[in-house]
Amino acid sequence: MIALLLACVLTLRGGDGAWTPESLPLSTVYPCRHSRDIVLWVEPGLPPSKYNRYYMVLDTIVPANSVMNVTFDSEVDITLTLRSDEAKYSRVVLTDGDSFALRFDNEQEGLSFTVQGTTPGDTPYLTALSVNGVQLCDDPAVDYLRMYEADKGVLKKSEHPWKAVIRRSKTQCGRPKVNRTGAIENGLAQPGAWPWHTAVYISNSRAGFRYICGGTLISKYFVVTVAHCITVPFKGQKPAAEKVKVILGLHDMNGTESHSQTKKVEKLIVHEDFDKRRFYSDIALIKLSSAATLTSFVQPACVWRSGLESALTEPTVEVVPGWGIDNDNTMPGPLQQALLPIVSNDTCVRSNPSFYLKLLNEKNFCAGYHNNGTGVCNGDSGGGLVVYVPDRTESGSGKESGAWYVRGMASLSQTVPNGFICDPDQYSLFTDVAKFTDWIDAQMAE
Repeated sequence: MIALLLACVLTLRGGDGAWTPESLPLSTVYPCRHSRDIVLWVEPGLPPSKYNRYYMVLDTIVPANSVMNVTFDSEVDITLTLRSDEAKYSRVVLTDGDSFALRFDNEQEGLSFTVQGTTPGDTPYLTALSVNGVQLCDDPAVDYLRMYEADKGVLKKSEHPWKAVIRRSKTQCGRPKVNRTGAIENGLAQPGAWPWHTAVYISNSRAGFRYICGGTLISKYFVVTVAHCITVPFKGQKPAAEKVKVILGLHDMNGTESHSQTKKVEKLIVHEDFDKRRFYSDIALIKLSSAATLTSFVQPACVWRSGLESALTEPTVEVVPGWGIDNDNTMPGPLQQALLPIVSNDTCVRSNPSFYLKLLNEKNFCAGYHNNGTGVCNGDSGGGLVVYVPDRTESGSGKESGAWYVRGMASLSQTVPNGFICDPDQYSLFTDVAKFTDWIDAQMAE
């Protein structure tokens, strides 16, 4: 994922407001395996919500009239410090395109800037840094801030620092990297179309791991799913983390795919208000033991928040991907997708008052069709209902882009009479993500 997009806000400030501390001891980390020219300074003692911040120093001479490109694997806010004398400073130019670029009119004896991830608890990692087309980090490490800390040291303060504060113009989550072919229709999903959809596996017997439900990747370390998926198979209790694993980037469950990533679990977080009888607060977070490598087949979805309704355009597009059983009561191998509109509580209750009056509450919502045959079913639980939110198009550009936000997770469906299989002719209930954004942010920041 690229650090910045083409529309940015750039301001310059001078004086004592530069980030560089005068005497604070910092831990040093080298993000590139075969280079010591790039150094990270990690400030100890930060609260969990600030752990995704660090200082990056390029300890080499950058010639005059140079262009430097920097990319990270997730969204960042950057504070740039330019070293100069009192009379002049290097001009900073942001180039068009989807990369973060700096142009230097004057020679720079080293460069430093602050990097802060925009998602709480999600640390952005450097993936490339080049000057005039020469790559200075051709072998970036993965999870380098979690693997080790080097010796402590002290940064020196520049005499006349100048500061450029750069903000992203639009989010990088929820944007598939694979070009979609054709319109979105019910049925087979295109590989890479839903790169945030994950497969959750559990092991509660000697038979080993088995698929249990879906989930949605919302950062490099966190998957959001429903609580009942990981508790009901264990008699309503939260299992040990080693009893669960997650596969990212999977398309065909019956095949071997080189682009999928199997992840162990570090921590399971079930909402404290979850009620397994009423499916109340049916939400859980899965923290991966290692960061997801973001590729064309693995990307995080955006998290829906209150107020986004105003950004939607008609007709809205709401899709649920999953490996749930189909109309033949069999589990499909390849990932499927279904367009399911959100319906009002009143519409839902009127279709079957005895069912929905007991289970529909302020923490979930209703979606799907009545007497249509299209809906979520066994095996789809936990999968995200994602909504397409278009960007504000530039005047006269004629181009439309946007991002997909996880609006809800498949929680509960009616079953056929005297059976355990879902009834595809009934509406389904989805956990309302907007009601849990503060909880999600707090858990991810710990």
